[in-house]
Amino acid sequence: MVKLTMFLEALEFTGSKIDTLPFVYDRQGILVYHLVYVDDIIITDNLITMVDAFISKLAARSPLKDLDSLHYFLGIELQRNRRALFLSQHKYMIDLLSHHNMLNVKHVSMSMTSSTCFSALDGKLLADPTPYRQAIGALQYLTLTRLDLFCVANKVCQSMHAPHIHIG
Repeated sequence: MVKLTMFLEALEFTGSKIDTLPFVYDRQGILVYHLVYVDDIIITDNLITMVDAFISKLAARSPLKDLDSLHYFLGIELQRNRRALFLSQHKYMIDLLSHHNMLNVKHVSMSMTSSTCFSALDGKLLADPTPYRQAIGALQYLTLTRLDLFCVANKVCQSMHAPHIHIG
């Protein structure tokens, strides 16, 4: 990562002060965004010729495979039209429900109120809280695109230290 950072800085990219992943080139109205996650790189800009030139410079530095347009990254689906970019976690949500054997659960059309309280004294303590914590972590990630789930995710996170089975 250090060599890549030096390479990007030599090309006048600026790294984020709060995260090591994103780099931005912003000169004379030209914006290029560069994001690295493990061995995946996302590059986008407001001028397609800049991306092509930048990819050529990267390819000269080390082998890479250009997968063309981005459609899915870190559980987020991307769909474009002429005027907008739409982000969705539909596949991530289906995979999450499937992983936790919840694809066939009954749907509820109302959301939980923010005043709903769970007591740490009610119910039976889970013998192994790991699956619960995994599900809640995944639910938190789902709130990136599903803000309507934020209140529920917040409530269930409050019992992660000692999750109980609540019946009724």
